[in-house]
Amino acid sequence: MSVKWEQTPEHVVVVTVSGLLGASEWLAAQRAVSELITEQAWSSILVIVENFDGFARGDWNDMSFQLKHDGQIARIAIVADQKWEDEMLMFAGAWLRKVEIRFFPSSALTQARVWVAPPVKETA
Repeated sequence: MSVKWEQTPEHVVVVTVSGLLGASEWLAAQRAVSELITEQAWSSILVIVENFDGFARGDWNDMSFQLKHDGQIARIAIVADQKWEDEMLMFAGAWLRKVEIRFFPSSALTQARVWVAPPVKETA
């Protein structure tokens, strides 16, 4: 299992997930992303899921990331193989959170990057 993260200059945190996702690895990634988000007034998150084998058994009940950061997150885009759509949206709590969360199939990565990017503010 692998989880990597990076922040782009556009205030988008990109999280890449592959393999079998374990709760402890996900919690560690959330802690790291939490630090990135805390440094900004707000961010968006792009989750790219590649070569995914599913979710490992474990304690998935920690909601502290959502409780702490949902007010700082503009949007969350999830990019994965279409077969994972329902599970990914459920895992992200898409219908329970105020953050706008949208799923994109793997072939729509470019569209996901455009959608998740913060709007360009016009200057006078």
